[in-house]
Parts: sequence; structure tokens; C-alpha cells
Amino acid sequence: MNILICSKNSAFCSQMIQRLKKERHEIYLITGSTGTASPEQEKSGAFQEYRFSYSNEYLSRIMRNANPDLLLILGAFDPLYSWRDEQKQSIEYISGMTNLLMAAKNSGVERVVYLSTLDVFEGNAQEVLDRATAPVPESLRLRTLVRAEALCSEFSDEEMQIAVVRLPLVYGASEKLQGRDVCLRMVNEYLEDGQIQCRPFDEHTAMYLGDAVEVVCTLAKTETLQPLYQLRGHTFSEDWLAQELLSMNLKEGACVLKEEGEALPNPAARVADTQEEELHFRMRYSMQEGIHKLCETCLQAQRKAQKQEKKEKSFWSNWGLPVLESVLLFLVIHIISLLLHNTWVGENLNLYVLYVLAIAVTYGTGHALFATVLGAGAQLSLFVMDHSLSAVLTDYGFFIGVLQMLVIGVMGGYMRDKYKRKNQDLADENAYLSSELSDITRINDSNLVVKDIYEKRLVSYKNSLAKIYEITSELDFMESRKVIFRAVHVISQLMEMKDVAIYISSRHSSFFRLAAASTQLAASAGKSLRYDENSYLFSALSQREVYQNQRMEEGKPTFAGGVYEDEAVTAIVMVWTNELEKINLYQSNLLVLLCRLIEKAIHRAVLYEESVYQNSYLEGSRIMKEDAFKTVIETFREGKSQGLLSYTLLEVELDGKQPSVIEKLVRDTDVIGMLEGKPCVLLANSSVQDAQFVVKRFEENGVVPTIADESLQIGA
Repeated sequence: MNILICSKNSAFCSQMIQRLKKERHEIYLITGSTGTASPEQEKSGAFQEYRFSYSNEYLSRIMRNANPDLLLILGAFDPLYSWRDEQKQSIEYISGMTNLLMAAKNSGVERVVYLSTLDVFEGNAQEVLDRATAPVPESLRLRTLVRAEALCSEFSDEEMQIAVVRLPLVYGASEKLQGRDVCLRMVNEYLEDGQIQCRPFDEHTAMYLGDAVEVVCTLAKTETLQPLYQLRGHTFSEDWLAQELLSMNLKEGACVLKEEGEALPNPAARVADTQEEELHFRMRYSMQEGIHKLCETCLQAQRKAQKQEKKEKSFWSNWGLPVLESVLLFLVIHIISLLLHNTWVGENLNLYVLYVLAIAVTYGTGHALFATVLGAGAQLSLFVMDHSLSAVLTDYGFFIGVLQMLVIGVMGGYMRDKYKRKNQDLADENAYLSSELSDITRINDSNLVVKDIYEKRLVSYKNSLAKIYEITSELDFMESRKVIFRAVHVISQLMEMKDVAIYISSRHSSFFRLAAASTQLAASAGKSLRYDENSYLFSALSQREVYQNQRMEEGKPTFAGGVYEDEAVTAIVMVWTNELEKINLYQSNLLVLLCRLIEKAIHRAVLYEESVYQNSYLEGSRIMKEDAFKTVIETFREGKSQGLLSYTLLEVELDGKQPSVIEKLVRDTDVIGMLEGKPCVLLANSSVQDAQFVVKRFEENGVVPTIADESLQIGA
């Protein structure tokens, strides 16, 4: 099974990945940030790691590539959100959640698990809390989490199951997994200075990290997810936790500093409706075992940090190794100088100056002074080989050589130390600015989504009355038979959706026939549409409301609106789209407005068509006179040329039979007429292939039909 996890890497995330990998799942990870991966993040263990913001526009593509069977959003336990600036983080959180769920919907993800927290009940005053209890969050962070739960409920449907899992405080890692991790705080206070701050009567509900991972893994294997799961964990007091830490005797002289005050309520302890039995889940770690494991984890983290700090302060790494390298290089230079002694190269090239400069540039001023001493001693030994020791005092060349090494070494070392400090400052500044840029980028990504939506709306609002009136008013001055075709283009243009169809009511039945469709998708509801009390459109259209396909069911339009005459529906406008950002109240209201504005023109077109049909039949039959039939053919020809409909024209040989025979063999939406003295049948919204079924039916009843040639079909 492919599982896509949305979380910055943490102990919770890493343990979950390792646990799921043992069950041979393929794990993908979206970190939510675009910064450079740290060493800890590189060890996440995921098969593929995507360093993209949750608000990134390419998330749909990532999900299609990963093709996950389960999307796991850590949510309240995602360390990406520090919640130091709650206002900013709240905007990022909701925009990220919205984008993740929309991308999952577009990518066909069938199951989503979102982790929330029982802290959302912090403001509830009820004695007993269950799944039906509405949470009352007080802080902005928890209000944001409740809004995220509501988003999950809105996106959940038959095609995409979304389960919200409310967990208690999860402890067991050396970094915070939740906003108020009292266990980690008290353990760190105990291990660092031995002074444990606690409010004795305050109670908390917690679950060890290993148990929380087991819960998520159990849900990953659950085929049918419920909308909400609540798990309570163990309840403990801060006084109990302090005494438990003291009993470990890990810190000499440890004490407990108790704060005065009334005990704070713990709503999580009142959660009664939990699903441990339904999930066949039993916690493996008691509170005592969990605290002992947390202490071990924190001690390991402290030892690792101390080891790293000792390594950074180590004499060997800072001085021993550089001195050894300086001495080895000096020996090499000294041997070369001995070999070149009393030669032209040795007399004109001072290799010790180059040696001091190399050490100064590599290790700085301190090591440069040490190299200068070595170089001066070597030069003294070479001088004594050719002169007496007393001659050194009168040889100015020797002192100038030593001074030269000293000046070059000090200057080179000083410049090296200066630029090293400058580069460190720049690196710190760059790290700070990179983190700020990352925050700004996430905010910008979320704002861009909102901006694009509102920009389009503002552009439309800016001149909407003028634009809509100008475009729709064109329909009032067009020929009646062209109105319906033009109305399709008007609705498509104003709603910015290319798939639009219009169905016109039938004169003889409850069926609506397809009058025009801009694409094949728009015509996918059928060539005729039954509209009665059993129709899925009836409930909305009978109330003069817009039908909206909220569950994105196949074979049904995204929006459908009615054109009315008094209380009767005379036409139905269908709009189709797969773009989720366009499925909103604005588009729904716009369709209502357009249906009202084109109502007059549509009525005029329908009345014209009815008048053409009613006054043009041969007496006592459904067969149209030749002039009226040519007008009908011309109407269909124009619609076909615009790609809005199709038709097929059949010439019929009656072989002595009465023309009334044909009337029983065609649909109500088909048209029978005389053309050049011969009876013909116009099959509405039928291709040549579709017409074969009608041809066969005619032949079975002794009528010989022939598909008319192209010139005749287009009414030439």
C-alpha cells in the first residue's frame, strides 16, 4: 500500500515511517517546507521525500505521481507549525489544509486520516464529552484545528473517506510533539537543574509515542473509516509525575517547586465515547513505563549534545591536529631547504616564508606565529651550518628574513580570521533570512490562492453589470432560431466553463430534449432528459434553486439551473467542470442570474419553435410542410456548424404504405417532413452510426430508409 505522509520530520513521523515500512508499505513524505534538508530530516526513511509547501500548486501532480492509497496528515502534531505567531500560523495552516484536501480530491485519494487533539475541548463545560459534543476551543491555535476538522467533514464523501483522530497529549520524544508538552517540560527541568516546577492538582491526559504510532498504523489498515475517532490515554497529575521523577534518583539534590492556585479543568479526562475496542487497540505502555522511556530518550539527547559540544571545544580538534599538520609540513619544507642549500634556488627563494603564509591562510594568526618560530629556528640552523653562532648577531639578512616571515604570517592570519568571522556572521544572517523567506514564501503561497480567486471575482465585479447586460442583451436582437445556440456561448463565456448544455421542454411529454451542447462532456447527460418528481434535478429546480453536484457524482452536471415560465420549467441549463476552485457559491449565484437574464430570449425562441411546428403540419399528421421542414433543417445545420448539436436526415420510401406508419417509428424529438416531394425524417442529436438503429427499425416494418447525402443534410 502506498502511504503519503504530510509532516515535517520528527520523532513521531520517523517512528511512524519505520513502523509502516516493517509492514511493507511504500512511504512518501511531503515536508511542508522548501528549505535545505537537515541531517535529521535526511534520516526520515521515506521512499521519496518532497520538499514542497502545503500550499504549493503542484501538490496534485505530486499526489498523482505517488498514487497514495492513504493520505496521512499529522496536523496538530506537525512540528512545521511552532505557533509562536498564532495569527500567521493559523492562515498558513488553513490554507495548507485546504490545498492538501483539494489536491487529494483531484488525485483520486480514497482515504485520508487527519490527526487532531483532545485539547479542542478546553472550553467545554459538560460533564461527559462524546463524539456528538461540539468542541469549544478558546485559543486561536485550537480554533484553527477545529476549523481544519470542519474542512475534513466538508470534503468527506463516498469517494474520499476522511477520518479525524483526536489524540491526547503525545509524549516520548526529546522535542515537543504538542503545544503544551508538560511531560517533556518537567523531565527537562529535572535533568538540567533538578528543580521541577509543577501545579500539584492539575491533571493531564497523555499517550506514549509508541502507542500513538500504533493507533495510526491500525487506522492505516482499516478499510472503512469513521468520520471521527477519539482516544483518551492515561490520566495523571503533575504532582504524581514530579514524585515519579524524584524516585528515579537520576539527579542529586532534585526538588519540587509547587505553585499555588486552583486546579485547571482537564476536559480530555471527561471524554467517554472512545474507540479503543472498535479498533482492537490496547495501550502497551503504562504512564510509569512511558516516563522512564522519555527520561532515557532525553538523557541520550543530552549526551549527544554534550558530546558534540565537547567535540567542538576539543583541544585536539582546535589545536592538536593543526599543530601536527604544521609540524609535518615544516619537516617537508625543511628537508627541501636542506637539499637546496648552497644552490641558486636556495639562496634566492625562501621556502619558509611560503610555509608560514600557507599555515596563516589555513589556520589563522595563532598557528602562523607558531609556524614563524619553527621557520626562524630552521633558518638559524642553516645559517650556523655556514657561519659561527656569534655571526648571527651582525647579520642583518637573517633578522630581515625572520621579520618578513613574522609580518606575512601575522597579516595573512589576521585577514583569514577576519574573513572567517565575517563569513560566520553572514552564514548566521543567511540562515535567519532563509527561515524568514521560508515563512514569507508559505504565506505568499497561501495568499496567492486567495488572491487569484478574489482577483478574478473583482475583475468580474468591477464591470459585471455592464458586461453581463451587454452580452445577454445580444440575445434579444438575434433570430429566434439562433438564440439557444448563442445562449450556450454566453453562459460558457461568463462562467468561464467550456462544458455547457441547454435542454428544452417537450410539447408532448415530461422529457426535455437536448437543444445545444458545447462539448461531448456537456451532452453526456443524454439526448433527452426526464424531468419529474423522480429526477435528481426536481427537488432543486422546483424550488427555483440551482442544483449542485456536491459529491462530484459521475454522469451528473456540476451545476444545473432552470428557465421558468410562471412556475413551469421550460429549459434546463447544465454546466460541467472538474476545477474544484470554480465550484463555489459565486458560480452558483452567477448561473441563477444568467438563467433569469436569458429567460426572455429563451421563451421567445421556444414560442417561435412551437409556432413553426404547430402551423406547419399536414392536416391530421406529424408530417411538416416542405417550407417549414427546410426551416427546421436550416436551424439544425447552423447548430451543427457551430459544434453544438448533430443530426442525421433520412429519405424514406413508403412502397405504398401510408405516411402515418413513420410516426410510430420515431421519437418525439425527431421531425418528419416533406422535402422535394418525398417524406424525410430528421433524427435530432443522432450521428450516422446512431441512425443505423433507426434504419434497422424502419426496415423491420417494411419501410426503406436512405441516409441523405451531405449536401442535403446541411440543408443546401
